[in-house]
Amino acid sequence: MAVNHEQHLAVVAGFEQLLDPAVHLADHRFGGSDDVVLDAEPQPRHSVRTGVQKAEVGYAIGHVSVGCAEPDQHIAIARKTTRFGDGGAHDRASWHRRLWGIVRRVSEPVAQSEHASLAVTSRLKVGVVGVGRAGGPVAAALQRAGHHVVAAYAVSDTSKLRAESLIPQAQLLPLNQVVEAADLVLLSVPDDVLPGLVEGLARARVWQPGQFVVHLAGLYGAGVLAPATALGCLPLALHPVMTFTGTSVDLQRLSACPFGVTAPEVLRPVAEALVVEMGGEPVWVPEDSRIAYHAAIAHGANHLVSLVAEVLDLLRDAGIEQPRTLMEPILRAALDNVLERGDAALTGPVSRGDAGTVSAHLSAIGTHGVVSRDAYIAMARLTADRALAAGLLSAEKAEALLQVLADVRGQA
Repeated sequence: MAVNHEQHLAVVAGFEQLLDPAVHLADHRFGGSDDVVLDAEPQPRHSVRTGVQKAEVGYAIGHVSVGCAEPDQHIAIARKTTRFGDGGAHDRASWHRRLWGIVRRVSEPVAQSEHASLAVTSRLKVGVVGVGRAGGPVAAALQRAGHHVVAAYAVSDTSKLRAESLIPQAQLLPLNQVVEAADLVLLSVPDDVLPGLVEGLARARVWQPGQFVVHLAGLYGAGVLAPATALGCLPLALHPVMTFTGTSVDLQRLSACPFGVTAPEVLRPVAEALVVEMGGEPVWVPEDSRIAYHAAIAHGANHLVSLVAEVLDLLRDAGIEQPRTLMEPILRAALDNVLERGDAALTGPVSRGDAGTVSAHLSAIGTHGVVSRDAYIAMARLTADRALAAGLLSAEKAEALLQVLADVRGQA
């Protein structure tokens, strides 16, 4: 069947405009695997790349298809759990070497393919789609770990400058050429762009069998990569749970940074190994929990920024010249306490049920604006509910407090 490759690439071109102005996103025990089980019965597959029809054979690794040129084995991995001992870096390095040994054995059937380098050295050629605040530092971390960032797709001037700074060895290429040059394609694009981009590249037959496809989006698991997986790619979701500046400072932040990891179970060791290589800490997130996971992170980290910025504005309006000096110690202490003690760390007028104090607060904050007042009411309700559930607030005081909050809201 003839395929018009250029026509399919036109579908991808429509997504290039969505990646401008600056492509970016917006988070010691690991599972391991030692056993490789060999079986037979290959499954035929056809793929078309660069306009040339090419017959290949696809083989399954667990539930993931891998395209191979004339292989003779069907591969599956039987996974078992391993744990780090007390050997620290030695245990980590030993575990890491064992995992990449598995990658080499799994990759042996594709040794005659365009991605044979993986089977020989376990070092991957990386192509980056979107050199944004997260993508740039993560790509640099992969380069630092010994992989080779060979190509990048960047649209805006900011992204191009970031690529020059963080991954200067990478060639800036068109989107399809970046994908075709890579053993591992790193997708760092906005959440809303990712599904269409993956689908567009699949329709253009740009994805290549045996290729790792990694995205950094918190919202999605490996399922969003299904169009690439159907063409024989290996899907990994690695979400760095961190806020980024898009500069070299972020490389240090990636040390011990947790990554939300989601992948087909058979690829979990590989996903976790990549995170460990970058200096991060993999945290397994089930596919069906991904949205709740991302919502919790955004609710905590993003709304914390809004809350603190609002507090600093309120203090400036109250005539406090250096609100950061005033708030930094108590905010750091509050965060440390809640991470350590949970709801037991609650203090203040709401947790004590001081309805009169809360009423006075609302009158003062109301002069700053209705939005500020309503935010205080919403947080006070949540605090009261949690304090009541934790036994820190009596039902009687909670009722009086909630009535004050309702009365003020009703005055709007």
